[in-house]
Amino acid sequence: MPEELEEIGPIPEATKERVARADPGVRDRWLDRVLSARTIEAVFDADLDS
Repeated sequence: MPEELEEIGPIPEATKERVARADPGVRDRWLDRVLSARTIEAVFDADLDS
């Protein structure tokens, strides 16, 4: 799990599993959001790829 995510809050196990299952394009979108997100939810909420 990227270090940046851990700085914005605890990472639930379900989120860790979601990241592990995600395709590279989805992960790239999430990583872009990490730079401006204030919460872990802000990184993932806009996606319907769960």
